[in-house]
Amino acid sequence: MRFFGPLRWIALLLAVTVLFATFILLQKHVFPHETGTQLSTVLAAMACALMLGLGNTLGHKRLQAALMAAPIRQKECSLAINEHGIASEGGALHSHVEWSDVTEIAEMGSFVLIMLSPLEYIPIPEFSLPPDLSRTELVETLREWHEAAQQDFSEAEYA
Repeated sequence: MRFFGPLRWIALLLAVTVLFATFILLQKHVFPHETGTQLSTVLAAMACALMLGLGNTLGHKRLQAALMAAPIRQKECSLAINEHGIASEGGALHSHVEWSDVTEIAEMGSFVLIMLSPLEYIPIPEFSLPPDLSRTELVETLREWHEAAQQDFSEAEYA
């Protein structure tokens, strides 16, 4: 509400109301028969759902763009990665992640992603790797550390 203000929701609800009213008029004047009434009601509901979904999607894209443009996100971030976990520092980020908290090591485009959940990850851009470390070596090493932590976690559960 603070980011979008009340006008976004008022405009969206007004647009949906006008759209629904248009379909009701179509129902009475263009499709006066019973089958036309059912069809126009279904079309009205689908159009309103589409309008709400589109408004919500556009709003989220605007919010995401504003989030990424925030000054704190423009600051450099450094990662220290070793067999004990990942330490990150920079901007608003000061954390330590253990390998047992990592769900997956994934590759996407020119990034290696250390997945923490389906929506959270730590991206490692290929251009940021030291010259003596290839992407393949990095992925293999990260997966070894991750698998070792998973085995340690499993053994601790059974102990």
